[in-house]
Amino acid sequence: MRNIHPVPDSIVAKIQMFLLQPIPPKESQFRRKWEDQCRALPPGADEVLLETLRRGTPAEQDSALIALKSIGWDVMERGEIGDKTYMLRRRGDKEWQTIRPMLQLD
Repeated sequence: MRNIHPVPDSIVAKIQMFLLQPIPPKESQFRRKWEDQCRALPPGADEVLLETLRRGTPAEQDSALIALKSIGWDVMERGEIGDKTYMLRRRGDKEWQTIRPMLQLD
């Protein structure tokens, strides 16, 4: 079982605001800047991003997935809309965790 430390509300709010930004197109300078911002998120960001996968909107989930990849997580997405599952682990970890989002739109 992983040890979850409470993340201060101010950090949660900062990360949630960041996730509302549109994701720039791949291979653009804006995307590289966006991913740099992901890597600069405060400690505890990974817990907030994982919770966003569980409870966020599909757009927030997409942002959280890319942010997690940027900060060193291996991420796989399985299934179709309405039956989506995420498999995740920190790079270097052996165990995968599975998240099935609560909000999935058809």
